Amino acid sequence: MTFPMISSGIFIQSATVTSRFASKDPNLQNLPPKARKLIVAPKGYLIFGIDYSQIEPRTLAHMSGDAGLQYPYLNNIDLYASLASKIFKLPYEACLEADGETYKKAGLPKHPRKMMKVGLLAVMYGITVPSLAESLGISVPEAQKFMDDFYSSYPEMTAWMAKQVAHADETGYVETMQGRKRRFMGHTVIAKQYHALHAKVVNILGREPGNIWQEPLPRNLKKQYWEVNKDYQRVARMSVNAIIQGSAALMLKKAMIEVNAHLERKGAEWRMMATIHDELLFLIPETVTPEEIIEIENIMKGVVKLDVPLKVDTEVMVRWGEGIPFAEWVEKGCGRKPFEEVA
Repeated sequence: MTFPMISSGIFIQSATVTSRFASKDPNLQNLPPKARKLIVAPKGYLIFGIDYSQIEPRTLAHMSGDAGLQYPYLNNIDLYASLASKIFKLPYEACLEADGETYKKAGLPKHPRKMMKVGLLAVMYGITVPSLAESLGISVPEAQKFMDDFYSSYPEMTAWMAKQVAHADETGYVETMQGRKRRFMGHTVIAKQYHALHAKVVNILGREPGNIWQEPLPRNLKKQYWEVNKDYQRVARMSVNAIIQGSAALMLKKAMIEVNAHLERKGAEWRMMATIHDELLFLIPETVTPEEIIEIENIMKGVVKLDVPLKVDTEVMVRWGEGIPFAEWVEKGCGRKPFEEVA
């Protein structure tokens, strides 16, 4: 049994703290790949999925003003290979996936580009060092060095992040690029307690603490520090992510508004079906021209002016989950020609 389009479902604008759209009945974000294939474009139509490429790293590059993060986007080179080259001190070409040998000779446990994809997520989403170590299959000290090298390699980004955490400490909230606030109730009190205890610990040790339970400190002080530090670090991690993810989410919402106005001018047959993470799905007549799709792409890329260019990737489908790249669709003659007949 197939369904011609998404005919039911509820989209919720304010269900997530970062302002991302959520959905239920069904939850399209978590719809299994097999279930996606039940959604088929009716005769005479195609499904177009237009997805923002690396919108959150681009947002971080813009908001932090870090020249190193902006460089790959401004020079149209691979982001993760560029990051890996700088952090692991390898030639850029050695960090591209085509080179599967150089990193082994350098003693890295995994391909540097793949490690950087995980590492950048750790920075943006506030993944803990032990979790990063588990994801990369390395020791906790190795993961800590990886993160230390990352932060020291991108000082402007690091300084920007520290500024956002300090703002949350002082005010109890952070703001997205568009001015939307994410509040952390009670955090200002916790921040004051943390900084007071941290100063006390540093004063006794004469240095920054490591594992607090292994430090030569009174047990009661260790317990107090551990409990406050746990709560403090949780918000410190979330505060940066709230800005990055929230700003990107609001960009997508602005794109939805502008694209929807464009679709209304095109006519009732041009429809926006759904939003899935950073992607918009459209149901469009199969007579559409490549130029008309590029027009939608350009609207999405132009919703905000960043210091780095926005990029989108377009997929064309008859059955959701069985698409081909836009360029291939054009090369094969457009319409439904490139696709096999579906039931």
